[in-house]
Amino acid sequence: MTFKITGETIYLRKTQESDIDIMAQAVDFLRGYSGPSENSKKYFWYRENKANNLAVTSPLENDSHGSFLLTICKISDDSVIGYHYLDYFPEKRVESRFSAIIPSARNGSFYKEAGILRHKFYFEGLQARTAHMKLPLDRAHYLDTLYTSTEREEEITDHGNWRWSTISSSDWSTWIAGQDIYRNQSYTLNWN
Repeated sequence: MTFKITGETIYLRKTQESDIDIMAQAVDFLRGYSGPSENSKKYFWYRENKANNLAVTSPLENDSHGSFLLTICKISDDSVIGYHYLDYFPEKRVESRFSAIIPSARNGSFYKEAGILRHKFYFEGLQARTAHMKLPLDRAHYLDTLYTSTEREEEITDHGNWRWSTISSSDWSTWIAGQDIYRNQSYTLNWN
């Protein structure tokens, strides 16, 4: 299956085994973290590749359930700079599990662009009805004006306080209509 979400400076594609070593660098924020072992990387690849191969190939059905592991790459040189992991559930619900960018690429605007691209994919590509994600409570986030409700809060050791929130496709449509910069960003989905 061909799968690629293309923006202005980055694109997301299904993860390949050769991405795993670089992706592991994106999760360097745990105190004392030395990275995954070779065996854990192999298992991670096996599990996620199996999920990616089973991922839906068209908009979600009401009974769809699965996940995508997507690698984030720079358009300019095809270098891997991070990843995004999402789950999809029955009733066309998507949950943003985790996005991470490697340390050397964190000062750019890649997180924001990846966030907008993934939401366009959720609601335009997957045709999700709702999206669910966690946002930081200890600092402002560019999606705070979109995810305005708080369903629950939690403290994550060494990562601060977080809140969980859900939006509908109509929330997204209303929000993106008022966001000229994000609405007009390039978005192309190649999925066949």
